Amino acid sequence: GLSFRRACFGKHVGRTKIKPAVCEYLRVVFLLIITFNYSALFSQNFPYKNWTVSDGLSSNEVHSILLKNNGELLLGTDNGVQTFDGENFNPIPARDEKFSSLTAFSIDKMMDGEIWVRTYRHGLFRIENDTLVPYAHNVLILNESKSFVGQYFVDKKGSVHYTYYLPGSPGVYVITRDGELSKK
Repeated sequence: GLSFRRACFGKHVGRTKIKPAVCEYLRVVFLLIITFNYSALFSQNFPYKNWTVSDGLSSNEVHSILLKNNGELLLGTDNGVQTFDGENFNPIPARDEKFSSLTAFSIDKMMDGEIWVRTYRHGLFRIENDTLVPYAHNVLILNESKSFVGQYFVDKKGSVHYTYYLPGSPGVYVITRDGELSKK
């Protein structure tokens, strides 16, 4: 009789009792076995470390991470914003002490390079000279959204576009640099 190899890989498929569909199935199984064994032999294990509050992180809940141009990480946590240089965690102080432990949901770099922070119940902030500075028109955001800004961006003219989905007046809003609020 014919061997499996000759029956499935040779010219004798039509003259054997093994159907072409079975041969195709067996080829796929064979290739999968080879692939998984090969990848297991050459896989890499990268070292990692979990940092916690015992290491200096302000909270074990990190909501956002942004890599700064200088190689430091900005971390948005449930207890403020911190930088991490690979060894040490350093808090970013707020210009106003009442905002020092805010919940930072996202840290975003805008087109002009400014870094903004979206928070829970405190609106938007910019990071200027390693200090959290509240957005000048946060009162408009907080009056409309009551607590939470959804997605947002700052355009080239300095207008803030943001969404808000809670009951009331959900939608897309724009606040100009001069503080004029409109709903789109």
